[in-house]
Amino acid sequence: MTVTIAVTQQKGGVAKTTTAIHLAAGLARAGRRTLLLDLDPQAPAAPGAGVQPPDGLIPLADAIAARVLADVIVPAPTPNLFVAPGDPGLEPESFAALPNRATALRLALGDLRGRFDAVVIDTPPTLDLVTLNAVMAADRAILPCDADAESVRSLGRTFRTVQTYLTHRPELDPAGFCRVVVTQVDARRKVLNDWLDDHLAPLGAAVYETRVHRSEAFPKARANGETVYDYAARHPAGTAPRAAREMGALTAEVLGDE
Repeated sequence: MTVTIAVTQQKGGVAKTTTAIHLAAGLARAGRRTLLLDLDPQAPAAPGAGVQPPDGLIPLADAIAARVLADVIVPAPTPNLFVAPGDPGLEPESFAALPNRATALRLALGDLRGRFDAVVIDTPPTLDLVTLNAVMAADRAILPCDADAESVRSLGRTFRTVQTYLTHRPELDPAGFCRVVVTQVDARRKVLNDWLDDHLAPLGAAVYETRVHRSEAFPKARANGETVYDYAARHPAGTAPRAAREMGALTAEVLGDE
């Protein structure tokens, strides 16, 4: 059975793509054949996973509409990891004219059933028709959040909007659909960290125990076209090993949700 996870948040800059890339890579490293699907029009996931999309690739929007996602999937350097690269032309209008405008992605992924153990979807930092398609296709959603007032406000908006989307999916339990991961933690900002804890406390078990610290290892790994797991293996000093351990711990928690 394929498990599909949407990584989403209305606010940008909360490590959403970093979380999606490293969760997908972590699942692949755990032996799960995993597809990382990039719905962000900035198309950041493929280079972050070490993939250079080949020339002439069908635009992702067209592949979804025609239900030929298999034609755009590219293997990544990480064993068991595959990427459907992003498309700058993938905007809400790409789905608006389709007969199944809210479930086009779900139908397209259905054609890949059995080929992957997990699908991780990176979404744009918006709550539009593209994100609706991700939620309608997913079995669960992970919402990154950091210690920033706007991040917390947008987390609330994302929760509420996702719950509205789920009214169209009565087969799912809305209470267990969303989980939150705290990202970009800076231990020196104790007052802000305590403030964030207070705001997340009402969510209880919906917040993962793993917290991912801010680390220069993430942009450095991205600049080298590799995941932080591979970067840490080559740079055992500094914060890279901690970043890799934390992403690995988050992956273990996600696997524990199954």
